Amino acid sequence: MKVSSTLKLLIICLLGNTLWAQNVDDILKQYIEVTKNQTAVQSNINYAMYKNEDGTKAYESYNGIQIRASETFYQQLDKMEYIQGEDFVVKLNKDQKLMMVGYSSEPIIKGIDQIATDKMLEYFDEKSLKDSQTYWEIELSSQEPELSEISKIILHIDKTTFKLSKQILFFDIVSDFAIYENESEPDMGIPRLEITYSNYVDTIKNSNLLNQNRYFVYKDKTITPAEEFKNFEVIMAN
Repeated sequence: MKVSSTLKLLIICLLGNTLWAQNVDDILKQYIEVTKNQTAVQSNINYAMYKNEDGTKAYESYNGIQIRASETFYQQLDKMEYIQGEDFVVKLNKDQKLMMVGYSSEPIIKGIDQIATDKMLEYFDEKSLKDSQTYWEIELSSQEPELSEISKIILHIDKTTFKLSKQILFFDIVSDFAIYENESEPDMGIPRLEITYSNYVDTIKNSNLLNQNRYFVYKDKTITPAEEFKNFEVIMAN
């Protein structure tokens, strides 16, 4: 039985799509494996928020650093600091002198701050891939996203190191951007957050940032701020 040219073409296209999807998963799994195998890594980061998918004006932009070491994740952006250890979470607002603390004898579940994990393969069932010379661009989305405020994520993964160079989050909420321009008329749009990573090193430059004792002291079932933050108000997280 002869197979028509149209059917041959259809089979080739379907096979190509299957191989392409497998390639996306392979790249993601290799990226995840590289991330897991890093006992310690520090990088510079920049957070920039734009309006809608094609907006070029950054309405907010902050530089900082990010550290991952074993079970501890630390991030500093402008006057804000966030650290999550195996059994504690601290959020600092240095402008308002506020410290939010979560403390538990049981390991705390990782939050959206660490979205770049193997959970991505569970949250998003639609994947596409672009070859951008020095990095892979992977788009993750879902018709029924489990991350209710995020509709899509784009990852830029370096081809040589398989480390993340950029993460773009598309939110599924509407915000009024008029507050940034002091305008009286609403300027509604959908936020797009771009996180850029650079200057990766595998040596933590200030390991004290990862120590619980830097932030608070737990004694007699009471949490008090450590010396560096003695003037901060402590708020217990629910």
